[in-house]
Amino acid sequence: MMHGAGCRVDKGRVFIPRAVVQKVLGSLVRQTWFCSADGKREILLGGGVVRAHNGGGMPAVIDSVTGKRRPATLKDVADSTRLLDALPNVDAISPMFGPQDVPPALMIPASFAAMLRNTRKPIMGAGAESAADVHWMVAMAEACCGGHEAFMRKPAGGRRSFFAIKPDGPDLP
Repeated sequence: MMHGAGCRVDKGRVFIPRAVVQKVLGSLVRQTWFCSADGKREILLGGGVVRAHNGGGMPAVIDSVTGKRRPATLKDVADSTRLLDALPNVDAISPMFGPQDVPPALMIPASFAAMLRNTRKPIMGAGAESAADVHWMVAMAEACCGGHEAFMRKPAGGRRSFFAIKPDGPDLP
């Protein structure tokens, strides 16, 4: 793929010429919109606007009652999502934890579902790692915004985005 784009591949290394970099940079979208599941809240990414969202994906949490470290749960994802939803300076939300109480194959869609139920803010960083993740995340997003047609119009239609897809996931080309 890189060779066909004008790059030189030598002994497993890819050499990217300045012209290829400039061409790609020139084709980038300078701004895009991220929308909430129901399409009622949206934020502009780019255009000189600074946005904030949390980091996340931690497999453990410090329990607020015991003060001890323990595996993160799906309830922790839901609780932290509600907290982030209430913070006015957080524009979009990523799953704060990787819940350890669900099977690994369901971690992404289960976290996404918990977030959809607990925020009206745009969701970022709920990256799909497989084709099955994408299928279920799209189905949930469609249900939240009124069906397939509504989903295609807003939030995902045009240059609007709803969630991120991890391109190097195990089941994706």
